Amino acid sequence: MILHLVPDEKVVPRAIEQFEQANPNKNIFICFKNKKTQGKFVNESNKVFYNHSFRANEIKFHQVRLVCIHFLDEIKLSYYYKHGLNNKTTLLIPWGADLYNTFLYNRGFKIYSENNSFFLSDVKYHTLGMPLLVKPFVKFAKIMREYVQNYKKKKVDRIIENFLTNDLDYLMASESFRNRLSNHVKMKKLRGLVRYTYYPIETTLGELDGLWCKGNNIMIGNSASFTNNHEYIYEYIHNLDLSNNTITLPMNYGGNEAYIGIVRDKFVSLPKCSILEDFLPLKEYNKLMLETSTFVYGHFRGEAMGNILIALYLGGKVYMSKNSPSYNNLQRMGFIIFKLEEIQETFNYRLTNDEKINNRTIALANYSTEKNRENIRIICNLS
Repeated sequence: MILHLVPDEKVVPRAIEQFEQANPNKNIFICFKNKKTQGKFVNESNKVFYNHSFRANEIKFHQVRLVCIHFLDEIKLSYYYKHGLNNKTTLLIPWGADLYNTFLYNRGFKIYSENNSFFLSDVKYHTLGMPLLVKPFVKFAKIMREYVQNYKKKKVDRIIENFLTNDLDYLMASESFRNRLSNHVKMKKLRGLVRYTYYPIETTLGELDGLWCKGNNIMIGNSASFTNNHEYIYEYIHNLDLSNNTITLPMNYGGNEAYIGIVRDKFVSLPKCSILEDFLPLKEYNKLMLETSTFVYGHFRGEAMGNILIALYLGGKVYMSKNSPSYNNLQRMGFIIFKLEEIQETFNYRLTNDEKINNRTIALANYSTEKNRENIRIICNLS
């Protein structure tokens, strides 16, 4: 039996379907959610239990052959160690934020550019979710809040480090990410890497399947998340001749109002620049993708891979930061992508038809539904 420890997130029902197709009636899913709320995306069933339920603690753990952790956090590891699951073969499917934004960030891995407004005290204060206090007490409250948060972070960090060092057998990651992680922790039990995606490229494409982009729009980033490093991108593009282009920044989820305002004020100086702050129906977003010829991503960590793969499939010219391990990984796979830090030299270059076809072919070969089924079958046979 495979025991999956999953969050209550929108991609999880898809994972349940995928693993049940490959390994029918041999999966149990423990969904970790707030005890007081109903599941937002994941519903209980004969194979899906909420972590606070009686059934979640009465599983026949001796029958578990493989533990698959989807998104690593303290609450899942607490359950994992409580039930002695560290003596089982264990696979981790990280989501990015679980290791980049905490474990690696605490060890000096840069996920924010030096000019990122995340570091401004007023923006950081808002991200902590503190209510506004009487002015004389704000500084003290911030200090205390940061002290408590740092204490909790150090505790969680130790738990994660112990898990990675002593209990992890398999990791869903690229060679680039594994090497980067290995610089900070010795994974003594690690036996290999696996491939997997919650959404194969055909599923993600939807009505874009078979189409090519051919507009003059430039899309900057994929959300209002601080890790998009919008201000870093701005420093490389604001001196380009953009008179023949429109520019779009999708900022309708993530981040906060303070950060969005800072980015808006900076990018408004560029000609024909639009900031998307309101929900955009999928049909309209797909239309925008087709009108975009250049996609620019400033992430220093693995992120926005769905958007990047769609852009490559559509024949878009993709820029990524040299700091991103995903940039190195995609290059090794044979994708023709461009370095953000060299955009001044390559901006006027246009992809040839052969280069566009090359990117589409590689995307389909590595991220198709059939390839993902093969990857899941490999996971189901891990021991």
